[in-house]
Amino acid sequence: MLSLFVSTCVMTGSPLFARAYGWSGSEHAHSVAPTNDGGFAIIGRTNSYGAGYDDFLLVKVSSAGVLEWTRTYGGTGHDYGMQVFQTQDMGYVMAGYTGSYIGYYTLLIKTSSSGTLQWAKAYNIYPAWWVTWEGYLYPASDGGFVLTGGNGEIIVAKLSSGGAIQWAKRINGPNDDSPGHIIETSDGGFVVVGYTTSWGSGPSDFIVVKMAPDGSVQWARVYGGPSYERALSVAEVADGNMVVVGYTGTFNPNDDILVLKVSMSDGSLIWGRAFDAGSNEQACDVVATADNCVAILCYRYLLKMDLSGNLLWSRRIPISGYGLTNSTDGDLVVAGYASPNNIDFGLLRVGLDGNYSGCLSNWSPTVMDGAVASSPITVGEDITVSSIDVTPEVYTPNLVTTNICTPVDVSEEERWFGREVVCFPVSGGLAFNSQIPEITLSLYSPDGRLVYSGHLRKGENRISLGQGVYLWRAGDYKGKAVVR
Repeated sequence: MLSLFVSTCVMTGSPLFARAYGWSGSEHAHSVAPTNDGGFAIIGRTNSYGAGYDDFLLVKVSSAGVLEWTRTYGGTGHDYGMQVFQTQDMGYVMAGYTGSYIGYYTLLIKTSSSGTLQWAKAYNIYPAWWVTWEGYLYPASDGGFVLTGGNGEIIVAKLSSGGAIQWAKRINGPNDDSPGHIIETSDGGFVVVGYTTSWGSGPSDFIVVKMAPDGSVQWARVYGGPSYERALSVAEVADGNMVVVGYTGTFNPNDDILVLKVSMSDGSLIWGRAFDAGSNEQACDVVATADNCVAILCYRYLLKMDLSGNLLWSRRIPISGYGLTNSTDGDLVVAGYASPNNIDFGLLRVGLDGNYSGCLSNWSPTVMDGAVASSPITVGEDITVSSIDVTPEVYTPNLVTTNICTPVDVSEEERWFGREVVCFPVSGGLAFNSQIPEITLSLYSPDGRLVYSGHLRKGENRISLGQGVYLWRAGDYKGKAVVR
């Protein structure tokens, strides 16, 4: 079997930067997503503009962090944007919390590529934001979406591309439970993480539930020690397993960052690590990186680990981070808030080496064995979720951009040193950037069927492919890529 890594796009020449975007009130970013043009979409909330107390704020910036356009969406109450992704039609889908319509509901908004409102629905799922401050939306490979939420329970709902409910499940514990992030896995199923007080070793434990594409539960486990643990985010990593991130009180009185590597097949614990930052780390996110590692954000800290659990580097960052993603050329991008003009959207872009002179500083956490107890549980039942169509008001605010750190240009040679063949998704297929004059390329379906064979020339090579998951090999280089 091929040893795999998740490929990302390669677009060179973008500088490292740390910028703030805001106005006279409060603008608080919660997540960021890469866009097909190499830029970023940032979602959060604002009380500087809009129809009510707070509105969704969507900000589009270039690969260099240059502000391109902004929109607010909301009603007369509180509307907080929490998660954003670019959709297959190059538009955007956003999820968050709304109190503007018929109660505390989850709000889903779909727009065009320029931010024009196309449709919006409110679902009678109590927003997970209220408890975890985490997002709860993920795009599915069929063009639809999956949502999590719940008040004292974990609810997962699968939606069509138009927002219609296809199925909904409850992770039905007898006590209070709450979801964090959800992802789609390479087998077309889903993983949802969160915390539970219904099972486990302490007052609250990590809960991880692996679901099939139809929502049926394949396995569910809890992980924890004698104190509290709360899982906030999860990522599928290069070897097909997952890394789960959250915080724990088992090892120190203060909240420690807890990182668990877990088997995708049955949930068994592979390894655990805890990092003592000496302060509150209750906002965490995790992504697989383009160089077959994993990056972890916890508020003011950013760190990178290999898949054996070794810490490669750790940094303090100049913004309070809530969301982490990969840029289309493999850099790390953090969204959160900064304070140059009260509270503003903050956005940080840094390379995979974690170096950004004058902006990031070294951080040396205490590293502890985080191998907590783990046990299986039995969960899952069908429920009914309803929705109503709503029409948020849309405004175009004018935001001010402030440099938090001086932008730094990084050359193509520095950015991709040591990686001679890199795969990245493009519209309608995959592209390969090769530094080798000529090399044989083979592409396979997940079941091992050869779907393409040819040669790569030095430079960029584009291969037209349909939607799906592909395994590739070019000489000694190999990997996995998803065409959406």
